[in-house]
Amino acid sequence: MSKKIILFFSLGLILVLIIVLVVLTMVSKKASTPEPVAVPTSPATTSEVVEHQPKPIELEWMSAEEKAALHINTSAANRIQVLERDKDGKITAYKLIKSDADILTNY
Repeated sequence: MSKKIILFFSLGLILVLIIVLVVLTMVSKKASTPEPVAVPTSPATTSEVVEHQPKPIELEWMSAEEKAALHINTSAANRIQVLERDKDGKITAYKLIKSDADILTNY
């Protein structure tokens, strides 16, 4: 009779340990899962957002002297469109034109 009691006690203890381990595993997974973070869908202040409005530019080609000053190989680049100049007249933006489709009219 005592062997039966020891066997039932041992099986009950093992069952209780398994249940405790399962509960602890579930609690630790729940604790380690981060809370969802709310992501704003619109900017905080819309007054700071400025959209770029393209402005029309006149068609201007870079001269041979300007190409030489910028160390651009004139044989490789036949046409170079000047997009922007600073207040001193120096080129600040340009584009190599390989075909007529590359020419910009707005910048």
